[in-house]
Amino acid sequence: MIKRQKILMQIVICLGAASVFAFFMAFISPRILFLGKFNSAQYMNLSITKFESLTEMTLMHRAFIATGVFILVSVLTGILTTYTYKKIEDKEFNKVRTKLFVDFLNKLKISNTGEGFMDAIQNDLEYKANCEVLFVDPKTDHVIYNSSSRFISEPKTLDNLTEKFKGVEKSGFYFFDDDFNIVKKQKTAKGFAIITESTWLFIICRFLHNVEKEIFPAIYTEIISYEKKEATLSKLLEFAELAKEWNMIAETQRSFLPKKIPDIKGLDIGAYYRPLVNVSGDYYDFVEVSETKTLFVVGDISGKGLPAALIMGVVVNTIRIAEDKEDIAALLYSVHDAIRRMGLVDKYTVMFMGLIDTEKMTIRYVNASLESPLVLTESMDGYKIKTLDSNCSIVGIIDLDDVEVQEVSLYRGDVLVMLTDGVPEVMNENGVELGETEFYLESVKQYAKQSAGELVEDIAGMAFAYSVGRKVRDDLTIVAVKLEG
Repeated sequence: MIKRQKILMQIVICLGAASVFAFFMAFISPRILFLGKFNSAQYMNLSITKFESLTEMTLMHRAFIATGVFILVSVLTGILTTYTYKKIEDKEFNKVRTKLFVDFLNKLKISNTGEGFMDAIQNDLEYKANCEVLFVDPKTDHVIYNSSSRFISEPKTLDNLTEKFKGVEKSGFYFFDDDFNIVKKQKTAKGFAIITESTWLFIICRFLHNVEKEIFPAIYTEIISYEKKEATLSKLLEFAELAKEWNMIAETQRSFLPKKIPDIKGLDIGAYYRPLVNVSGDYYDFVEVSETKTLFVVGDISGKGLPAALIMGVVVNTIRIAEDKEDIAALLYSVHDAIRRMGLVDKYTVMFMGLIDTEKMTIRYVNASLESPLVLTESMDGYKIKTLDSNCSIVGIIDLDDVEVQEVSLYRGDVLVMLTDGVPEVMNENGVELGETEFYLESVKQYAKQSAGELVEDIAGMAFAYSVGRKVRDDLTIVAVKLEG
């Protein structure tokens, strides 16, 4: 239903856009004055005289006008299409029977554990939608959950379903009929199945033919996302429960950090990571989005120990499983929601996310209250420093306002230095922080000509040398990127 409505609306919008564009193209045509009928030779002569007195519209002028009209029509068409699609989806998804599955889908989005998943099945599918549910582990054929109805509880039902779906090699969602045969048409289906490597979820529903079809792939996608979140938390919690020493937790935490510096064309990358204790609140990551775009993440979790390690794993994993890593604002909202769903009191993160585009030579970024990264640009007088200051509040504890993604131009040879507050807040014997001295930035300028790997090592060495006689009181994380060219 939604698909047909979207196609029809797309045709209507395209026809409208084409009509507007055709009208303007006719308007800028040099023959516009001669369209229509002439009533007399005298009127024709008068029209030609007026046409000759007008300023001639050159080919360049027509090209500029046509381009401007085309861009305007394209933008308006895109806005109108997005708005119309949303209205269609809202209308269809708010229908009573479809909304029962929408409620289940929304519950899935906030589920990180098996308990939350089972609660969504029981409350939204069984009690509210009156569906019958069978949840099976395909690796062991073990029934994890089944409804209490006689039909779904019969061993024969499980045998029939597993026999029919054993041959399914591709993960996805499937409809099945009264005989448990896979069918393509929703109208003839008695139920549907969500099939993944670790989940077989069979749902029998008497009003399935009245449910909007677009909801089924959405449920499948959300179950895949749930499995990844649940696996991450399970891994961390498993180590946390079994570990007798912090070293085991620290190793688990480090497994979420990059195992090596990636080899990315046009970029020289260096990273330095030293936790204050075995388990750190600092984290960083590099994600190669495309051949020309790379996402850099540096952050710091409030506090130390196991809670910080758990949140760090959730933050990094949330970013890595996101489908659209170019939408930085959406990534930040996802991280914010993931932390809040964990329910840990007074835990939040400050973080920087920057997407470097080596083709356009730009960086698009959000700085959520992290120490301002430095952009060093070489000039005749040495390196000039520009800071990428905070433009967003802390993440995970208070409601976020609209996230503003800023963009800055870069140049070949530029150096980007991202770090947590452990470096600039190092103190000397007089209690003066390194970041408050001129020595700090002047030293960074001197190190800028070196490779990114040498640069981060020198900055870390500067911090330790400055704090001689005093203990470094925080984690140290430094990431440097040089734009080669």
